[in-house]
Amino acid sequence: MITRTSSEHLPAAIEIGTNSLKLLQLAKIKSSYRIVKAGFVPLEHNAGALEPALRAALEKLVKEQQLKGEVVTSLPLNKINTFTYILPNMPVNEIRSALAWKVKQSLASGVNFDDVSFDYIYGSHSGNIKEMYVLAFVVDKKIISDTIKLFKEFSLDLVALEPQPYAAIEALSQLQVLSEKETVLILQFGASNSSIAIVSGGHPYLMTPLNASGNGFTEALSNYYQLDWQKAEALKIQEGLGQLQMSEGQNANETNCFQVLSSHLENLIIDIEHTFKYFTHQLLKSKVTACDRVILCGGGAALKGLDKFFGSRLGVPAIAFNPADFLITHAEKELDALVKENTAAFAGTLGLAVRFMENGKL
Repeated sequence: MITRTSSEHLPAAIEIGTNSLKLLQLAKIKSSYRIVKAGFVPLEHNAGALEPALRAALEKLVKEQQLKGEVVTSLPLNKINTFTYILPNMPVNEIRSALAWKVKQSLASGVNFDDVSFDYIYGSHSGNIKEMYVLAFVVDKKIISDTIKLFKEFSLDLVALEPQPYAAIEALSQLQVLSEKETVLILQFGASNSSIAIVSGGHPYLMTPLNASGNGFTEALSNYYQLDWQKAEALKIQEGLGQLQMSEGQNANETNCFQVLSSHLENLIIDIEHTFKYFTHQLLKSKVTACDRVILCGGGAALKGLDKFFGSRLGVPAIAFNPADFLITHAEKELDALVKENTAAFAGTLGLAVRFMENGKL
């Protein structure tokens, strides 16, 4: 652990993933912010035994890093609902009451409005003064209370809870990866949960789950090649997508991950195209007709060839967001290796960590 008595620590960011806990904490040192703590703890659990594994991993993280005080965390989209509404332009103090009615109408049958909590962000596109968009986040109050209770068990005070896709957008915005002049698809790939977010003019308009995940890819390889899970995961990491088409003279029995995963990837493209059509036609009324870039985040973004595949199929530049490009020069040596080793997975954690950063720079 690194201690800095002269620095102003921001709340520690702890991201709870399917297979690991990730930690980043920043501190203000003079006029800039730097990483002072980083952690990566695997969750050792079998199917159906996540809760005790989560507590054990959090306890280990707290002890190793000597954590205390305020923390921020995030929820995947399988635990939080998002809705995008177009409303007539109105005073800021009237948005919540107008939105409450909309949220009530959007809840699934049997869900009581008193049992959920909601928050929102809002904006307008290209100076449209007649309409405003509102992106609402709705979550079961029990999920919030259970999350608060979990951190309290280890003397940590949860001060903010965000959707995981929004945390990644925060990181991209703070590091000035996003431009207000472009429309960007942000694809976040996790072990069990993935999502797409669309940012246009610097504002996030929608977030929705995707039917794809790193575990799904591993399972497909395991079934096709008759491998156990660990060997299939190792094959995925080592080979990635490989060649994006069968080369002339290649034996069909040779290992070709792209061939095995092609149907999963094509279904993913269909999901993305449908989401973008809804964004362009229903939300923006065709004011935007094409995206400018695709940015991949999350642990699955490190899959070799995935950026090349999306660039080819969607016809726009696609990059894997690499927090290490921005963080490595600011972290102490003992943190460098950790962040670099797991760099693709730290995008959302970084977004959480910079949430309270003001008038500073990394």
